[in-house]
Amino acid sequence: MSKIAVIISNSVNLTMSIQAIREYINVPIAELKEKIAHKQAVYIPTLFQNDKEEVAKNLMGIINSCEALGDTVKLYEVWDDVDYDPEEEVDFKRISKEYLENILEENM
Repeated sequence: MSKIAVIISNSVNLTMSIQAIREYINVPIAELKEKIAHKQAVYIPTLFQNDKEEVAKNLMGIINSCEALGDTVKLYEVWDDVDYDPEEEVDFKRISKEYLENILEENM
């Protein structure tokens, strides 16, 4: 199993980005503001567990909503036994939105 780290590396309108993200996940506004400001992952779901349909909906909803606002969204694959920490020298695999869509489509 792997996790996907969603990072908003450039937000055009922080308030709108936070609002878009909160439509899909319940994270406090202050926490999202801090994570976006420090380019930390705003969402790190584990893929392909019992809630895979909900995770896929939330994941793609956040990505599509933020991109529609003009935000730069970066996606990284993180193995289940590794905690995502942008400060560490661990080589996380950057993936494209299309790659993620293909993974989700194959496993639904």
